[in-house]
Amino acid sequence: LAPAARRARSRPRWVAGHLPWDARADLRAGASVTWERERYVGGGYATFETEFDPTLRAALTQPLPRMAFAGEHTSRENQGYIEGAVESGERAAKELAALLR
Repeated sequence: LAPAARRARSRPRWVAGHLPWDARADLRAGASVTWERERYVGGGYATFETEFDPTLRAALTQPLPRMAFAGEHTSRENQGYIEGAVESGERAAKELAALLR
């Protein structure tokens, strides 16, 4: 079964048991929400069509006077991954802080 098909209570232990390391994690507690069931995400991510001009990617991150843009689709290194969403959120927060100074 895929992780999302498992019960939320058993999922953390299952994941810990399938880590790609030689020494397994000593799981003491855990919580899990699957991406597609996450209320504000819905399991979605952006993909670029082959016709999309990659030189336009920088435009996705350009802040406006009172607005900054974030999301995994604005990440240069981690587009399509949660790391890209976090990275872009941190970048957008810094941009907004600079705009407010």
